[in-house]
Amino acid sequence: MKKSHRKQSLLSLLCLSLFCALFLSGCGHYKRGEAAEWFQEEIADETLAVSEDYTERENEEGYTDRVWNAHLKKMPDVEFELVSHVYYSLFMSYQMETDYHLRMGRYYLDRYLEEQPDALEGFEIEADAGAEELTFCAVYDSPSEISGLCRDIQRLDDYLAMQDYPCCVNYQLSFRESLTLPKANLEQGLCLPRTRVLEEGGNRNTEAALAAARKQDPSDSSVEGPLTLSVSEALQKRAESAFAEYAAVYRVDMDLCTEEELADAVRENSPFRFTITRPDGSHICYPELLLAYTDSMSFGCLYEVLVREGAFDVSGTPEAFTFTATDGTDYSFSYSYRTAVSQPSREDGEGCEADFFYCLSGEDGEKILLDQEPIIDEESFRLLTGCGFEPIDG
Repeated sequence: MKKSHRKQSLLSLLCLSLFCALFLSGCGHYKRGEAAEWFQEEIADETLAVSEDYTERENEEGYTDRVWNAHLKKMPDVEFELVSHVYYSLFMSYQMETDYHLRMGRYYLDRYLEEQPDALEGFEIEADAGAEELTFCAVYDSPSEISGLCRDIQRLDDYLAMQDYPCCVNYQLSFRESLTLPKANLEQGLCLPRTRVLEEGGNRNTEAALAAARKQDPSDSSVEGPLTLSVSEALQKRAESAFAEYAAVYRVDMDLCTEEELADAVRENSPFRFTITRPDGSHICYPELLLAYTDSMSFGCLYEVLVREGAFDVSGTPEAFTFTATDGTDYSFSYSYRTAVSQPSREDGEGCEADFFYCLSGEDGEKILLDQEPIIDEESFRLLTGCGFEPIDG
């Protein structure tokens, strides 16, 4: 009896788990009316015209989505899709998606550029496959350009905010990291700019903005609008902070930052401060230096450590230097030392080439490949210097 009772209990629990999973994941595709209701609740509370019938379309996971064509009744010129998307996550699950913001963004962008043809000079507009919103991207060569780019962004964002219907977009800024990020690696998607920052913008759902504001300051019950900075102010602050972090990590372009900006960058990235463990077991921390990652440091940081340690014959600058390692071998490092290396075939069956950084060893200048970024790991650092390093919080 006890075994039978236990089996019944386990079976009941299993059935309950299956029921909960099915309930949470939905029992099937959204219906036409449910799709319209979802749009009005999540995107814009506007009257919709939705096609009577859906079309079926295979998605990237191999399942079949249902797609309705729709438009706002007051704006028939902008047609978009309502998609009942199916995916597998333990059980078959269903969720609604739409390219409304992407289509509306293109519509508003065309009108904006008709009025101001040169307003976004220097920007690229990205909308990769599967993207739900437009992203306006700009690359700067000096942090002095950030404020001007942000003014251009704010003018566009003000324009979008004045439109009758919501339209979400994104703004992205990054420094042209020509010393440390080879163009080939960027184009292949192997590395992203360390200085890349993204800010949401456009005419977003008012209730969502208020909720975000209250979340930022829950104690303020009198919130009547967003408490955040303007898009341009927030983006400029983040971009300048990211550039200072980049300069502090790679020890380049530091003259373009103030001492306060560099100090702030180190403080905000304190988990990447580190201690050096010398061969005699003693420890030291150089508080103004940062690791690139928890297990590796940049070429420029290596130079700074060697100089500060005072036990190595070092000549050069953080960008290019030579030193004598503990075994008496001369090594040369430079941000310009990079070479193309063939990579294994990707999922699409095509191979690619990536740039790898290297150092030169010995009198013959033997190339030693290191990484797709100008960094060395703790093991290489130990072989070169006889010392180790680890993050302070490690």
